[in-house]
Amino acid sequence: MSNNKKDANQTNGAANESDNKSRIRVRVNRDDMVTTYANGFHPLPTADELFIDFGVNLPEQPSEESGPDVAAQIHFDVSHRIAMNYTTAKQLAIQLGRLVQTYEKDFGEIALTPSGRKRTKETQAESQLGDSIV
Repeated sequence: MSNNKKDANQTNGAANESDNKSRIRVRVNRDDMVTTYANGFHPLPTADELFIDFGVNLPEQPSEESGPDVAAQIHFDVSHRIAMNYTTAKQLAIQLGRLVQTYEKDFGEIALTPSGRKRTKETQAESQLGDSIV
């Protein structure tokens, strides 16, 4: 992702579906936007809101304190926490579902486990801890 500082017009999908005559235009200001990479998240639900921690999963060698049954260890480094109400969370879930569905239609199913992913020479070299890291 890049830091795009242009304003954009976007049609609210919810308004579009329910009534084509009542569209809402949203002007998006990206002047202060910061792009951050995340390969992991941790949801923290409450009765009224949903908090989601975003960050990076970093593989680590298990320490002796982990015990002999721990084959791999991941350190989750949280960089951002997003808070939203459940209405917004549902709208986000619907939109993400549509985007993933379109992606999979174009490029094939996304495997959720490392053992189901296709390996390239680059990913094989990066995967020193094996398929137990997600």
